[in-house]
Amino acid sequence: MSGPLAGINVVDVTSAAAGPFVASLLGQLGAEVIKIEPPTGDRIHNVLPTQNGRCTTYLSMNVNKKGMILDLKNSDAYAVALDLIDTCDIFLENFRRGVPERLGLSYETLSARNPRLIYCTVAGWGDRGPWAKLANIDPYVQVASGFASLTGKSGSQGESMRYCGHLDLTTACTGVQAVLTALYARHKTGRGQHLQTSLMAANLALQATRIAEYYASGQQPPRMGHAVSYQVPHQAFVTQTRWIAVAAHTETEWQSLCAALEQPDWAEDERFANNAKRVEHRDTLI
Repeated sequence: MSGPLAGINVVDVTSAAAGPFVASLLGQLGAEVIKIEPPTGDRIHNVLPTQNGRCTTYLSMNVNKKGMILDLKNSDAYAVALDLIDTCDIFLENFRRGVPERLGLSYETLSARNPRLIYCTVAGWGDRGPWAKLANIDPYVQVASGFASLTGKSGSQGESMRYCGHLDLTTACTGVQAVLTALYARHKTGRGQHLQTSLMAANLALQATRIAEYYASGQQPPRMGHAVSYQVPHQAFVTQTRWIAVAAHTETEWQSLCAALEQPDWAEDERFANNAKRVEHRDTLI
């Protein structure tokens, strides 16, 4: 199957993870993606581990793409890039602020040549403010956005999620949503537009429920370790042989869990009669 984006052409000049994964996901939907790298290559090429000499992070972020090496500071290479962009539908960049203008790849320059172009910027901190021109990677925004304050065991200093690149991939999914929406808008208007997502914005959206909790209570949401604040039981437990995850989302599931654990008295205990009471008596039940 060719995919719903068959016939859509993407030029990707992003590097690292969040930007490249936007293009990779568009490729999974059927778009033709050409990734342009400088002669020095994508900056994650040297990240370990590797498979057959290639960085596994690079491989996982750049499937579904064709590749080109172009020094965009060279006039001939720049002309080749412009030829590609003039006929493409989507252009993706995640340069530091000011770099697209210096390279002649700003939205104003490219949209003047190709008014139907959808230009997607994947930034670190957004396009304004004192941090706008600073570099950013997933662990930085985990800390700066407050995400790390929510992770870790209860009573700990937090920060237990750094390794998985969760926020890079969340930002990429946000970028894909923006691109698909812009394609729909272009179908109606005939014109492209400049889109921007950022790691900071996507990560704040990811914390929407905890932010709402803060505004409702005025209290910093606590670190819950393997648990969640609003439901009991709903967490991981260590057994003699492995970790297991246990959750009871409804009262029927709670009754079934008590039966499975051979603890019928819990099902009749007034302290655990409903989820609100189980949350109140969390420590006793856990």
